[in-house]
Amino acid sequence: MAIKTDATAELAAVIEVARRRSMGQCDRHRPVLWRTRDTCFLAPVTDGETNPAAHGNISRHEECACGARRTTNINGPHFEQGRWH
Repeated sequence: MAIKTDATAELAAVIEVARRRSMGQCDRHRPVLWRTRDTCFLAPVTDGETNPAAHGNISRHEECACGARRTTNINGPHFEQGRWH
């Protein structure tokens, strides 16, 4: 029995995601945070009511293991979270 290292487990997760995509399956209802990237504030991220207090600092771009993405604007204790798409 082989012992799985972190790198092996990560590779197995990537392969599983690719397999699900090729089969048309997705776990978008249970996002698994894959990676994040912070940039300067770009624009409001909600379709409806915005939170102006959250505008002006950073926009955090998150990606799920299934490929879904969302953006969250963060300014101190204030935040505005977009939808996964």
